[in-house]
Amino acid sequence: MSARCGLRRVVGSVLLGAILLGGGCGGDRSPHDALERFLANEEDSIARRLAVQCKRSEGNVVTFRTLVRPDSLALRVPASFGGDTRHLRSVRAASGAKYEGGGAVVWSKGSSATVEIDGRRFQDCTLAPQTERPEDKRRPGLQFRAVGQEPGWIVEATDDSLRFAWAYAQREVTTSQFAVETDDGRIVYRGATDRGSVRVVAQPRYCTDPMNGRLFSHTVTVTLAGDTHTGCGHPRP
Repeated sequence: MSARCGLRRVVGSVLLGAILLGGGCGGDRSPHDALERFLANEEDSIARRLAVQCKRSEGNVVTFRTLVRPDSLALRVPASFGGDTRHLRSVRAASGAKYEGGGAVVWSKGSSATVEIDGRRFQDCTLAPQTERPEDKRRPGLQFRAVGQEPGWIVEATDDSLRFAWAYAQREVTTSQFAVETDDGRIVYRGATDRGSVRVVAQPRYCTDPMNGRLFSHTVTVTLAGDTHTGCGHPRP
């Protein structure tokens, strides 16, 4: 079985399960109910998270982070190459799985791969499941979670803390002194931190994460000391 076929079978099975959530015997269940059940298990994303590690001629290693879907791939470029995210589409290949777009090419065959960024080619590359970063781990008692991209940030609210980490988790504030307001699905968190006031507003409007295509129930805006960040989130069950 080719790498692409194998990946598509795995992803297809998950997609089928998501579709079946809205069908079956429960004919009176609304699409919104199905969506909420899907969001409750958003860690089981249909996107497959992989790291592509390439050896450079100097002997060191450069790592590209990817999220692979059936027909597309999101490629996070290291800061030394711009630090942006490229969105690639699946193209026909003689063997393996090949993606092109945004000045980048990723061609994988089994556990090996070739990566090309803006004309610079890396051939000695290997694929591995991407390890979970600390900011991605689910915290005990989590009530609300939101994420944003470019640069990456995350908000997590528990019963007794409100945490906002940004700049790919290189900066962070956490406070236990915060207030929560809810109104017709709208959620607002306000708190005081050592960097100033933080305000998180979650509007009940569907939102798609551009990095991995995940669908969230709320569009989220975070404001800290005058700086605003926009992303997606949802309450946790």
